[in-house]
Amino acid sequence: MKMKWRIYVEKLLALSMVMALLTPGAAFAAVQLGDISGHWAEPAIRSMTDAGVIDGCSDGTFKPDAKITRAEFAVLAVKAFHLSGTASSGAEFSDTRDHWAKDAIATAYGAGIIEGYGDSLFGPEDPITREQAAAMVARAKGLTAQGILTFTDAEQISDWARDSVAAAVTGKLVSGCSDGSFKPRDNMSRAEAATIFFNALNKSPAPPNQGTPGDTLKMLDEAGTYGPESGIETIDGDLSISADGVTLQNTVIKGKLTVEASVGDGSVALKNVTVEGDTFIYGGGPNTINFTDSIFQKITVNKANGKIRILLANTSIFTLVFNSAGSVEGAGTIYSLTVTAKGVVIGMTVVNSPNIQPGIYVVVNGHYVYGPASSASTGGPSGNTPGPAVAGSVEFLLKAPFIGSAASNMKVKVNGSYISGFALYKNGALVGNDSNTPGYVSSINSIFADIGSLKAVCNTRDYVDTDSSMGSW
Repeated sequence: MKMKWRIYVEKLLALSMVMALLTPGAAFAAVQLGDISGHWAEPAIRSMTDAGVIDGCSDGTFKPDAKITRAEFAVLAVKAFHLSGTASSGAEFSDTRDHWAKDAIATAYGAGIIEGYGDSLFGPEDPITREQAAAMVARAKGLTAQGILTFTDAEQISDWARDSVAAAVTGKLVSGCSDGSFKPRDNMSRAEAATIFFNALNKSPAPPNQGTPGDTLKMLDEAGTYGPESGIETIDGDLSISADGVTLQNTVIKGKLTVEASVGDGSVALKNVTVEGDTFIYGGGPNTINFTDSIFQKITVNKANGKIRILLANTSIFTLVFNSAGSVEGAGTIYSLTVTAKGVVIGMTVVNSPNIQPGIYVVVNGHYVYGPASSASTGGPSGNTPGPAVAGSVEFLLKAPFIGSAASNMKVKVNGSYISGFALYKNGALVGNDSNTPGYVSSINSIFADIGSLKAVCNTRDYVDTDSSMGSW
């Protein structure tokens, strides 16, 4: 919400958002959060909404980049850490006596989590800062200061918050910014709030090379091998991998798996892993995400910058979605493929016809697969656009009858419809075009035995024959 709105409107919006948090069962309503898909904090947001710690807005959005107030954050802390029974011992600040969150504020104060501005003011409608939020959660977790703050703006961290921020950073509840700063006075967003509580509730990684029973394995943030050497371990909840060099083995994940953006261009390996929930891949690069003897229900790839390379070995993926560039290589089975970004290469066949966004193409097992053409382009008869070109849908056809290397006329059919306005190339050299004979290239010689060397170009698209045999029309 914008802080420049009129106070009356602002309070109504804040109240509606937080009342959703306080209403029994509201956190478990089937709310579709329409504005978090692909957001860097999507896994944390979904986890915390599922847990009932934070909820979306009444319009079906989450508003991840909106600011969160000190009162709202106090409510989330009470819910996240299940605080109760301490409101009567908490302070009543002069500016919270008639506030909708006064009980939660008093409860959090009584638990020693929050502090006010002096003895009388709390500032419930002030946006909470990063250092204030870090301090609150560090106190709730009982963390003590460890290490030295090395952020480029460490001197800007308030004296009262310095130890708590150090504890929160060391405890991996919060992290610095990409430029090496911490920005302690910046206002925290709703996405950051969801993330700090996610970290606080889930930071319990297994020691490297050791298995961990039950659902205690939540966040793998250090390089190493996790999971048992033999047998199968089951994780009842979600799992997040946030470090380069992590190997997970012999594990069933009942919830979601997330490869965080913090993996960067590093590598992650999964061996004999089954993920029953969705898998989100935000990090990884040319050094490869390796999946061996594994099963995935749905994988969504969405890396902000660069490409992700996935290497399969005896692995099944029921649904694969590429929202960013990348490639899949190796040996495995992909049953369903959806692509919304350019630069995707799939080095194996796909069981079902791929769903490709209009105007782009994907290379699948060496063949070009096209999404529907945009309305501005033409290619088929009477100006119709060619449909998605899937395996077996591009045919090079010669005028029947033809004998050996005799001259003939060639047409190209895409998804059962002939295209027009195309040029024909053999081994990169122009053979002819249909400018004088719309719909076919005339007098084609000596190409019949080498169909794999042919390419038709129409409306900047490349078409190659996908059944490796010459037909006739």
